[in-house]
Amino acid sequence: MAIIISNSDDTVVNGTSDADTIVVRGSNNTISGFGDSDTIFGVGDANLLYGDSTVQGGPDAGVGSDVLIGGSGDDTLWGGADADTLQGGDGADKFSFGFVPQARLPVLDSTSQNPDLIVDFSQAEGDVVDLSSLRLFPAVPVVFLGTESFTDQIALEIRYETTGNSTIVQFRVPESDDPSTPATLLGQINLAGNVDLTADDFVTDLTLDIPGDPEPDTSVDVDGEAEKDQTTSNCVPVEHWLM
Repeated sequence: MAIIISNSDDTVVNGTSDADTIVVRGSNNTISGFGDSDTIFGVGDANLLYGDSTVQGGPDAGVGSDVLIGGSGDDTLWGGADADTLQGGDGADKFSFGFVPQARLPVLDSTSQNPDLIVDFSQAEGDVVDLSSLRLFPAVPVVFLGTESFTDQIALEIRYETTGNSTIVQFRVPESDDPSTPATLLGQINLAGNVDLTADDFVTDLTLDIPGDPEPDTSVDVDGEAEKDQTTSNCVPVEHWLM
């Protein structure tokens, strides 16, 4: 395992065949994780990121547009702020939104003004869009509307439409669980190609794990129904709200 930190611009940063942590703060870099389960942070602008496990680009609000390429295996890609291009490659990939590493603030990081583009979303390979970080109020339901229009209900609503050779995913995030305050924050993600999306293509359960727990997973029921419990590992409980 190697920890690689670079502050340079316009350079090539390569990992090893082991599980690496690579942090690149410069801009216009090409970053390759190579083998095993790598975690890659592209903090600067316009970086090209390759990884085999977890890929993160521009984790802080205001950081520039990145190109993230997951390669083979089951990758997790976070684009961060601005309009990013995400390619999961082979395997069941997770495209995550609203997550800010080492912070307690999820952000609306893909909007109609700066939408991220997923170029290879594959239902056959088990790819999913993860919006769980935007689940601010566990009691507020998640509603998949298909191609129907948004409603006035207090819910994290998800819909999509196809136009040309693209699929546009839109979601509205409630800022409060007060019934008198409808959801107004609008996010958007673009998918290349026409995809007939279903609720199973989205991850929306807010799940937490207690750090240091010797058990591999801890389950938390966010809906009060046992059959909807889910497990995660190594997540730090955080307080959520939007910037």
